[in-house]
Amino acid sequence: MLHLACALVALGLFGVCVALARDTYPTRTAALVSLGVAFVSAIGALVLLGTLAYPVHVALARRGRGGSRSPTPVPARRVALVALLLTALVAGASAIRVTETRPTPDVGPASLPAEATDAYAAALDRTAARDHRVTVRHAREGGALVSTTTVDRTDRRIRLTVDQGARRPAVGYADSGVVYGVAGFSPGLFALGERDVHDSRGAYALPGYWSLRDERVITDGFPYGLPDPRTGAWTTVDETADTRTVALTDGRAVFDALQDADADDATVRSGRVRMRLDTERGVVLGGSARLNATIGEHDLVRNLTYDAASGPAVDARRPDALGARSLGEWTWDVFAY
Repeated sequence: MLHLACALVALGLFGVCVALARDTYPTRTAALVSLGVAFVSAIGALVLLGTLAYPVHVALARRGRGGSRSPTPVPARRVALVALLLTALVAGASAIRVTETRPTPDVGPASLPAEATDAYAAALDRTAARDHRVTVRHAREGGALVSTTTVDRTDRRIRLTVDQGARRPAVGYADSGVVYGVAGFSPGLFALGERDVHDSRGAYALPGYWSLRDERVITDGFPYGLPDPRTGAWTTVDETADTRTVALTDGRAVFDALQDADADDATVRSGRVRMRLDTERGVVLGGSARLNATIGEHDLVRNLTYDAASGPAVDARRPDALGARSLGEWTWDVFAY
């Protein structure tokens, strides 16, 4: 009887979690809710055992058929163990359900708007919503700098690579259980451990994917991303059966599209951006940008080439330097499923 009651309580908690869960992207709030469900479920089970279930069980165990005393009541430890196991199963299943993901949310039809500015913005949003990789090559004196940002939404992983040619590429990585090599990332109070890898950079047991998964990652890339679509008026300069080329030619608009920070003392001598769009899939394919400007007394020259790929073939591989997952990473991965 007691086992049946515990099972009914477990099923009830699971049903509540399923009813309240929403099919959305994983968020920090969702994980905290799942952790709260686990904690409240455990406390509730213990309170139920202490105030109601166990006393009733003992009373029933003392009475056999016809009022005779039962010789072997069930030990309290066994009852508590069964309840805690059920609670753990419910909490785990609830956590997975509450934080369930939809890696590629619907962003509207694949067809692009007729207006060039809206077309580029729509293609950028669709690219960002899928698994995607953006590679930016910055040609400069002394060698090119190549930045690659890979967002694997299907597996909730982000990989960042900056290659300056003269030394080993710098690699940053984040998924639902770890963040590693990402500059300016504060672990806060949620980290479940920290360890140094062979290159003396810290790896934190923390779902860093949440902090980096935003669509703006594609424009605020590390250190470069695709041009911002809303700094000026774009025009269509070329169109074929399956591609469309849009351009931004206003100097100040180009400066704002390429630079993250505002600069009131900037003087733009020349600038242009051209981006190629896939009209069938509604995504960005690549492009180029040129900028010649001055900020205060410093010259700013940008000579950029973009390459974008999106779809199921994109994969953000976990760096070999991280090795096997730690216990803290596995713990976060359960709640950030």
